[in-house]
Amino acid sequence: MRKLIEEHLQNVIVPFWMALKDGKYGGYYGHVGSNLAVHRDADKGLVQQARHLYAFARLENHYKDGRYLPYAETAYRFLKDVMRDASRGGYRWIVSRSGKTVDDRKVTYGHGFVLYGLAEYYKATQNPAVLAEAIDLFVLIEKTSARANGGYREEFSVDWQELPARLLTDGIPDAAFSTNTLLHLLEAYSNLLEAVPNETVADAIHRLIGVFVYQVQNRETGRFSMYFDQEFLPIASERSYGHEVEASWLIARASRLIGVEDPAVDELTRVLGKGVLRDGFNGQSVDYESGPEGNDPTAVWWVQLEAMIGFYQLYRDEVNQAAKTAAESVFAFALAHLADKRRGGEWFWSCDKNGIPNRIRGIAELWKTPYHVVRALVELMERIDKS
Repeated sequence: MRKLIEEHLQNVIVPFWMALKDGKYGGYYGHVGSNLAVHRDADKGLVQQARHLYAFARLENHYKDGRYLPYAETAYRFLKDVMRDASRGGYRWIVSRSGKTVDDRKVTYGHGFVLYGLAEYYKATQNPAVLAEAIDLFVLIEKTSARANGGYREEFSVDWQELPARLLTDGIPDAAFSTNTLLHLLEAYSNLLEAVPNETVADAIHRLIGVFVYQVQNRETGRFSMYFDQEFLPIASERSYGHEVEASWLIARASRLIGVEDPAVDELTRVLGKGVLRDGFNGQSVDYESGPEGNDPTAVWWVQLEAMIGFYQLYRDEVNQAAKTAAESVFAFALAHLADKRRGGEWFWSCDKNGIPNRIRGIAELWKTPYHVVRALVELMERIDKS
């Protein structure tokens, strides 16, 4: 499995994303259609460009040979020089290819990914200016977004007036907070703390872990609530297998990082992983979600990648052979049905239960970036190497 992972990363994944570098305006092209046509004039999103920064910096930190630094630098410069709001703080949500404002909202989730990328880039460069930007952004997120009830305000106008949460709450009525935002702030804060010791960041991580254990998790079922109202009370919605299995390893990583020894945290991470293995794994892939009518068997690209890490961690934590077999099965399914066999392809957005790929969604777009696939394949290689 280790050899296949690296071959796929180097021969398919990395060349695809490298080819999207925008040599004229900076950053990375915003859209590649399902026909592999590059839409050079497509808009560029904050999450998208920040995820490119993370992915290429992560590759550099894994291989340490200088190949990926110029690509990380491209994303960093676009974020810093084009998407950053130098006068009011934070970053714009969407810009045109050339950098003109398309959507000037300030979005906490997006800022979390910028922080995540900056921390990874600092690890690669040891540039104190990059670290200073990362620390300043952490302070800004905590100042503008953190609330005493455990949630983080999600959206703001360009001048930091709070707006209704729309982008990460999927149209759920009365939803004010999302688990998605909390999860990726935890990830970003963990990466920052990994880059440099900081007591304030460690405290924020500790607080977020408590929110997941005692508020996000339904203590009766072990499942996650995905949306919350203004009082941070859960709102009923579909069960997200992808976010649960992703949380299983991200929370475990964060707790180890700050030295938390809490049986409730250990129980949470294992309950999440085993719950998805039991309820979401269909023998070859992981279903997208579960609602009143049962499971949606669509195999979405990022869910499979998160399941591979989460299941492999469960195998390592409990010597759970079924989890290891599941991780291997998911990877085999992804190579067979999600990986695009066309020259110059990457992964399709999803495929149905019969393995028929989605040819409507783009191969690259505002939400589909190298982040999930690079992170998962590198994480798996490093975990296998430590076995």
